[in-house]
Amino acid sequence: MRSSSELKAYDSNSKNTAPLPNGILQCGKCWSFITTTSRVQNVYSCSNLILIGLSESVPSVCISSEKQLCVPGDQYDSLGELSVFQNVACRSCCVNLGRLYLATTPQLDLLRNIPLLHEHALQYQVEYCLK
Repeated sequence: MRSSSELKAYDSNSKNTAPLPNGILQCGKCWSFITTTSRVQNVYSCSNLILIGLSESVPSVCISSEKQLCVPGDQYDSLGELSVFQNVACRSCCVNLGRLYLATTPQLDLLRNIPLLHEHALQYQVEYCLK
């Protein structure tokens, strides 16, 4: 179980940190376009879990209407804290890409109401230019 005290946020707009260079995020299963890194608000790290927070919802994902309760130690536990969330899925192949946390403990307030994508569910392509 991860401790929420290990949760770290890296501001993608900061000049001091640049966790994601310009590029695109694609579904790791079907490779459908999800979004550009310009829509990434923050990158969160908790032990070995990397969450990519979007600045807004994007049309290439759908958020389930079903709300799920996450209790530490159960099958839905990824952060080690009590929470209520909805799954975020790829609109093309319906694979689960992340979560939208609706209710969290105070330690995880910064994750609430942000579409979060799991890094391991994505394919990342760096932007490049042909000269």
